[in-house]
Amino acid sequence: MAKKATNLEQIGEGFEDVMEAMLSPNRDAIPRSIGTGNIYISDIELSCAVLDNEKRIIINRSLANFLGVKGSGAYWKKKKEEKGALLPEYISANYLKPFIHQETILNYLEIITYENERGELTEAISAESITAICDIWVQAWQKGALSKTKENIGQKAYDLLRATSKVGIIALIDEATGYQYGRNYDALRILINRYLDEYAREWTKEFPDEFFIALDHLFGNKKTAPRDRPSYYGKFIKRFIYKPIENGIILDELEKLNPKNESGYRKKRFHQYLTEGTGIRVLRDRISKITGLMQISESYKSFTSKHAKMESKQDWFDFSNLE
Repeated sequence: MAKKATNLEQIGEGFEDVMEAMLSPNRDAIPRSIGTGNIYISDIELSCAVLDNEKRIIINRSLANFLGVKGSGAYWKKKKEEKGALLPEYISANYLKPFIHQETILNYLEIITYENERGELTEAISAESITAICDIWVQAWQKGALSKTKENIGQKAYDLLRATSKVGIIALIDEATGYQYGRNYDALRILINRYLDEYAREWTKEFPDEFFIALDHLFGNKKTAPRDRPSYYGKFIKRFIYKPIENGIILDELEKLNPKNESGYRKKRFHQYLTEGTGIRVLRDRISKITGLMQISESYKSFTSKHAKMESKQDWFDFSNLE
């Protein structure tokens, strides 16, 4: 009788060697990193990556370091015993449990094991999980569940929550990893559909009077009315409101959806094609930022200088530092 083939001979003679090989993840099924980088938002720095399944992730150790949270010895022992079937270390504390709901665990808190560019297995969370994780800490902070020594973590989580609500975390990761230049058609279409509708909505007033008052001031004009504003106001809006959204991708699509006619006019306003969720929310945030920046600028040159500083920091910042 022929000897039955076995793979155990390739593993090692000891029982621990055999068990480790049997229990180790199937490397062929593990996603791999196709781009890595760091995202910077004000004084926040997080390591990120894009996987070959197009999932955007935040590296666990990076987020733990930012929050200043380390798992206890008992946590790591249990994690080893249960082969990783635990919540991330930075939300594993018992005092956080009342603020972690089952739905959140199922939808947002899965630990992702992937292979980094050095071939090492690394743990991460999906980019979309950031909001849920920050919200857990913020709720605990607001409800008085954190000790004095932990309140600073609640503040950090709040800062990160604010930052990532104002700048799309997906866009930041794509920019940091260079993936924005390698998106395939389907991924790009999914992104565009988050921001734009094919058909225009009914007109609503999205640009408040304060925006145009600040714009008049910036260019040294007397108060203008909607129908007699100079054409360069429209160019200003395209450049500073629409173009920064997803690095110009959304503006390019708006130009296609709402082209100029032979007379040089558009049938609709750009914002009428923005989705009620992501599109309008991001637009309003841009308008608010730019209005505030114009109000503290003495001239257009002063504004562009301050704007460059703002964009280089990727997010909200202390306006007093720009004086």
